[in-house]
Parts: sequence; structure tokens; C-alpha cells
Amino acid sequence: MTKKSVSVFSFFILIVSIAGSLLYRNHQKQQKNNEVLEANKELFLKIKALQEKEEYEAQQEIIKAKRDSIFNLEKKEREAQIQQIKETIKRLEEEAKQNNTN
Repeated sequence: MTKKSVSVFSFFILIVSIAGSLLYRNHQKQQKNNEVLEANKELFLKIKALQEKEEYEAQQEIIKAKRDSIFNLEKKEREAQIQQIKETIKRLEEEAKQNNTN
């Protein structure tokens, strides 16, 4: 080989070495990025599941509160009806006593 061809061949080897090194670094960075992306994806899914759970629990609390308020309203209505019945019975008993004394 001539001196010129050896020098061209050496330069070619140097260029290929640099390109290979850059490709390897790029590959390593890409692998790291993929790992970070996968970790972020898992974290996102966990956060999303937690938010859905919290939303579900909040909906259940709202449903329970509505159900309880309806039940309490019905209970108050029943208590009011019972009170009316008691007052009516008391009034009728008083009227009966007055009729018996007359």
C-alpha cells in the first residue's frame, strides 16, 4: 500500500470509529429515554387509577348523602304524621271525656 492509501484508509477508519461511537451513544440515550418513558407511563396509569378511584368514592359519598337525606326526610315526615296522630288521639280523648261528663 502506498503512503497515500494508508493515510486515506486510516482517515476512513477514524471516521467510522467516530460514527460508531456517536451511534452507540445515541443508542444508549434512546434506551434511557425509553426507560424513562415507560416509568412515566406506569406512573401516569397509577395516577389515573387513583383519580378514578377518588372520583368513584366521591360519587358514592354523594349518592349516600342523597339517599340519607331522602331517608331523613321520609323519617321526619313519618314523625310528623305520628305527631299529628298523637295530637288527634289526644284531642279525641279530651272530646270523649267532655262528652262523658255532659
